[in-house]
Amino acid sequence: MSKNTNNESSPAMKDHIWVGLDVHVESLTAAILEGDREEAEVIKFSGDLNRARKLFRRLSERGPVRGCYEASGAGFVLHRRLKKDGFHCEVIAPSLIPRKPGDRRKCDRFGAVMLARLSTLRIDEL
Repeated sequence: MSKNTNNESSPAMKDHIWVGLDVHVESLTAAILEGDREEAEVIKFSGDLNRARKLFRRLSERGPVRGCYEASGAGFVLHRRLKKDGFHCEVIAPSLIPRKPGDRRKCDRFGAVMLARLSTLRIDEL
């Protein structure tokens, strides 16, 4: 596939729902970007995996869901569970996530939104 070089969203991008997750043992923060919306919807809930599964099931009623989260001490349990449920979820190495020089924000909300936005840039790999 060729890259979308202009600023218009490709049709495939509008069909997907992108979920960036900031995962901790005690809590999960999900940033949801649907279609070509600029503003992410952010939801924070307990670290219960069933809550995350329920969120992905609810979102999948509106379109294909693609999620990702940064590898951490929380492990790959969420990834395995979502994959078993038939959802696409990637675990990203922290060293591969681009950061601006001097940017030291460690906010769950910021991390989740950043991952959701970065996921939308990977549309060529669908």
